Amino acid sequence: MNKGYAFVNFTKAEAVSKFKAACNNKPWYCFGSRKILEIAHARIQGKDNLVKHFEQMIYPAEAYSAVSFIPARKGPKSTGLTIMVGKCTQAAISV
Repeated sequence: MNKGYAFVNFTKAEAVSKFKAACNNKPWYCFGSRKILEIAHARIQGKDNLVKHFEQMIYPAEAYSAVSFIPARKGPKSTGLTIMVGKCTQAAISV
């Protein structure tokens, strides 16, 4: 079940302020949803702690799993590895 959470690890306080000013309490139009984007501090802080927490989670399919980017992304066109964090109950199907 998609609960609509995203965890973003900002590396500069200025980036957090800009993102919050631009996006907080705004509609999430791009997904055809009526949800309002609400930015809040996470209970679990730090990438390593988040990865450790989500490694214990079980997802119905890879599409719903948490991921970690290595190296950290700096924008949508960044390259690198995308690593699934957690376990998947759906077996991969080869065609």
